Amino acid sequence: MRAQDIMTEGVRTVASTTSADDASELMVRNKIHHLMVKDASKVVGVVSDRDLGGRRAGRLRHGLVACPR
Repeated sequence: MRAQDIMTEGVRTVASTTSADDASELMVRNKIHHLMVKDASKVVGVVSDRDLGGRRAGRLRHGLVACPR
């Protein structure tokens, strides 16, 4: 099996300047867990919903829930 056999087509991307809140909202709205991060046409990384705090993402970033240690 090759990566092309199991990869997702139509991958969602965000600009490297996209806010964490906007990226999280995009993931929730589209029921996805990862976004490719681009700077112009170059892929510079991948961000996951877990990177942004998971289901508590917005509340965690805004200090409404305690950050687990």
